[in-house]
Amino acid sequence: MQHPNLLPLLGVCPESRQFVYGLMQNGSVDDALHGRRPPGAAGPVRLDWAARTRLGCEAAAALQHLHTAHPMPIVHGRLQPSTILLDEHLRGRLGDAGVAATFGAHQVRQATPYLAPEVAAGCQPTPASDLYSLGVVLLQLLTGSEPAGLVRHMADAARTGAIDCTTDPCAGGWPLEDAVKLCQLALRCTAEDAGSRPRLASDLLPALCRLSGRAESAVRLSTSTSASSQEPPAMLICPITQDLMEDPVVAADGFTYSRAAIEEWQRSGHDTSPMTNLRLAHRHLTPNYTLRSVALEWRAARDKGLS
Repeated sequence: MQHPNLLPLLGVCPESRQFVYGLMQNGSVDDALHGRRPPGAAGPVRLDWAARTRLGCEAAAALQHLHTAHPMPIVHGRLQPSTILLDEHLRGRLGDAGVAATFGAHQVRQATPYLAPEVAAGCQPTPASDLYSLGVVLLQLLTGSEPAGLVRHMADAARTGAIDCTTDPCAGGWPLEDAVKLCQLALRCTAEDAGSRPRLASDLLPALCRLSGRAESAVRLSTSTSASSQEPPAMLICPITQDLMEDPVVAADGFTYSRAAIEEWQRSGHDTSPMTNLRLAHRHLTPNYTLRSVALEWRAARDKGLS
């Protein structure tokens, strides 16, 4: 199964119950949140608030792809920061997909703060239980805190209007409105009653896409920062080609792509989103002038740094 936010699976060893994946140079989201240096890296990976918002959206997009897989939906069952790997562009790649289906549901029932209450009580993992795990991950991206007791702590913070006191300072100046919205979405995902959690396709994913788009639009690269790096930031990478975007456009799914890449996707007969696997409401493409401007600034800064 291929998706821009799923970790490429190279093989499976049933005897030792191990999956073999491609190497992700930047470690995991868990490494980044704890300031650990990935093997071979010069230092720990820093995730600012915009990157964390995008990673939450990417994790949701990967889940949506799994939950709509054919001929049978796939429940992830092990979603947590350690199973979200970071590629060379700091895009999230969800690993361990299908562990429950391959090795048995009992493999995912070890008591952790990411486990939905109904699964901890003995029920089978479901797409709704994946949403609970995602909610805890979203709260960790927001706060940088450990997962134990985090849901209750953030519910209290939301109730008392103290969310601004909980955001991770390592993420930079998280806009309060965006932090509140992300917290509210996460708390809906972690509802005790599985039936009260949001629908991923029609509710949660579009909301996360909007938040990610707002973050993307808010980011402006300074010349001094851009000139020091030859690697383009993740928001300038096309999800389809994994290359620097040319003529970025927004499709009906809310994601931004290179115009040539998404047009080729549509010409090849696809009527679904490359990111969510959902049917596209229309084929109209809207130029993303904000991202185009950022790309031009980055190229100019890079070229100046090389001269």
